[in-house]
Amino acid sequence: LMPQAQGSIINFYGGAGRGKTLTLSAAASIFGNPTPPGRGNVSHGKPMIVTFSSTDKALLAMARAATLAPLFVDELGSNNFGTLDGFIYAISNGAGRNLADAVGGYIDTGSRPVFVITTGEQAALELITRNARQGVLDRAVDIHIGGNTSATPVSIQGDDDAATTLLPDDMQKRLAEGLESQYGTVAPAFARAVLSALTAGDLAKELRLLRERIATQLYLIRGQGADRVLDRLALAALAGAIAVRSGTFTAATEDEAFEAVLLCASAWASTRWSHVHALREALLIHGSFCDNDQDQGLYRHGDDHNGWPTVRIRKDIFEKIIAPLDSTVVSKRLAEDQLLHRSGNGRNTTDSGVPYYHIRTAWMGNFAAEWDDAAGCFSETVYVDEEVVPTTIPHDTEQAETAAF
Repeated sequence: LMPQAQGSIINFYGGAGRGKTLTLSAAASIFGNPTPPGRGNVSHGKPMIVTFSSTDKALLAMARAATLAPLFVDELGSNNFGTLDGFIYAISNGAGRNLADAVGGYIDTGSRPVFVITTGEQAALELITRNARQGVLDRAVDIHIGGNTSATPVSIQGDDDAATTLLPDDMQKRLAEGLESQYGTVAPAFARAVLSALTAGDLAKELRLLRERIATQLYLIRGQGADRVLDRLALAALAGAIAVRSGTFTAATEDEAFEAVLLCASAWASTRWSHVHALREALLIHGSFCDNDQDQGLYRHGDDHNGWPTVRIRKDIFEKIIAPLDSTVVSKRLAEDQLLHRSGNGRNTTDSGVPYYHIRTAWMGNFAAEWDDAAGCFSETVYVDEEVVPTTIPHDTEQAETAAF
């Protein structure tokens, strides 16, 4: 259906007590014994969930051995690989590893998409090295499930409600009790449903439509990396639709199954482009761009790009906007997404004297904002009965310090 789809690590991350391990167990129960590591195993069969205390080579071997099921690994942050980057690339490339034989030849182990589902209190993008290639950001899909995090700029974080969890406590308890006795029956039924669906309709066309349906409802920067993640999300949405239609899953409608995927997609996009959300907020709050803005370290440059202005942001101001994210890492992401307008030789800031980031703003149109040339400011786009109504956010110092998008 989607031969270009690549494997990846899907990481559910958030604060303690949010239901991350229970989520992992629920997913693992589709295929077999869902007992988490470190818990008494009252279920039958070998537990599906392992830990990152295993070596990276051991986990890659497990991934290669997996057939129908993903590899389930608890606590991404406990890995001791030294660097997570290489492991993520190995997984996304299919975890294939040719081996030497006894007569000087080699054994081709083959390669296929491999998916690892994991949990942790940190996002994968927090655990990769500072000099990691930017492609790793779309090979590890971080889905935030609650709690403030250093993966997101402080300027756009809301209050950390420690009581926020995926499910209420009583429902978590019932789910945990049910998982001990009811597991491993869904995968065979779903496999039969997929085989039946393959002969009943044009799933490839439906997959393409789902992919674009998801993309149009997210704040994101489209590109090859983003499209790779959208491929995986579309496959998840199609799986949900097939499960509902076949009666394999009866607790939700097709629309509800799609909304569940969309929630995960939105959580991923919010983390992946959290730095862009922070920039959006800063530009909206700035208000009208005046002649003396250069003294403030954020001003409109004379160059436009695709009908939108470009802005220059002094490095120290830029660091405050995106804190606690690393400005060097974020600027590499901006360059990768082609959001930098001009930069110096070998670096992402401009050449002249005090370092500035020269940033394009056409992406604001994809993040519910627009440029009002007459007023000389950015405004938020509000949709009322399908009509676009721009709303100017006034420049207010107190609001600028406390705003959360």
